[in-house]
Amino acid sequence: MLNRSRATYSRISGGKSNYIDTTAFAGTISGGQFNTIDTLASYGTISGGFSNRIDSLAFYSTISGGNSNLIDSVAGYSTILGGSFNSIDSLSKYSTVSGGYKKCY
Repeated sequence: MLNRSRATYSRISGGKSNYIDTTAFAGTISGGQFNTIDTLASYGTISGGFSNRIDSLAFYSTISGGNSNLIDSVAGYSTILGGSFNSIDSLSKYSTVSGGYKKCY
């Protein structure tokens, strides 16, 4: 499957099967596979990896790679610095996970 992004000022730089929702203004995915920036998650950035997701309304959030990491709905201004199966729960704004495995905040 091809990369898909029709959001204004958004860019997918490589990889395959990555997706930026049309309402996610200025989102960036730098490669990898099956990464998603969802509805109204504007200014979100995923720096590669596999199956990472920035969910709805988690604006200004970043996932720096890794595998199966999630920044959940309305957890804006949050960062996951890689690792696997890490998550930041809904409404947990301004949170950081420094990588590792299966950390949840």
